[in-house]
Amino acid sequence: MYAKNETQVSYNCLLSIVDTLRKDYCLVGGWAIYYLVNERYRGERKRDYLGSRDIDIGVPDLATLKALDAFLVREMRFEQLSFRYVKYFGYDTGEEVAPERAKDIPQYMLIPLFVDVMIPLFFNGVKEAVGFVPPDEPILRKVFGDESNRTTVRIGGHDVPVPTPAMVLSMKLNSVGNRTKDHKRIKDICDIVALHLFTGSDREELIEQGVKHADPEKVKTIGTALHKDDYRQAAGFLGIPVDTVRSVMRKFSRTASRT
Repeated sequence: MYAKNETQVSYNCLLSIVDTLRKDYCLVGGWAIYYLVNERYRGERKRDYLGSRDIDIGVPDLATLKALDAFLVREMRFEQLSFRYVKYFGYDTGEEVAPERAKDIPQYMLIPLFVDVMIPLFFNGVKEAVGFVPPDEPILRKVFGDESNRTTVRIGGHDVPVPTPAMVLSMKLNSVGNRTKDHKRIKDICDIVALHLFTGSDREELIEQGVKHADPEKVKTIGTALHKDDYRQAAGFLGIPVDTVRSVMRKFSRTASRT
């Protein structure tokens, strides 16, 4: 789905970040899913699961957000771009490109690496503290509010907190039907199916819990929001039959319709 050099740049940066992450951070999104499913996926498919091009981090409070902002900007040399952090790398070399140089280089010759920081709800004073308002992810309230909704994965010799499969699944169920970019929608489908098939969780229980913590109205629309070509592309990236992909996705929408 993503070029190897893109995911490698993201992975290298992830390793640098987790060297500093404390337990009050939580890795979410594509890299969290990668580490939740990859061992079983690789055992069955004989290859690694899809890497991520971006890095997504959840924080529980304003103090943690301010500390992470300072780390990303001062130590990691990211720039703020709207509500995201970004820095650039050469597409062929993988070497970091200074912001002033990146402006003069064609986009196709660059890898933009984004770090997205999410908060569980709006914090008073957040814009004054970091200069922007990060997107809120309400499910993070449950992740940070109850330790049973968190687990850890091993990255670069560190135990890194991530949401449980059910919690990160619920985030993906909320987003997949609203994606406007094709590659984001297809990646969401891949992640949902992979979480269902390759975490070792009881599959029916995972469906129930994922839907329970998601927005049922959003999950109900999956059946109409996704099309056969979406399923076909996701199946190709996952290396599994398209009927399996379609069946898994429909189980979620049917379960939501019963709530």
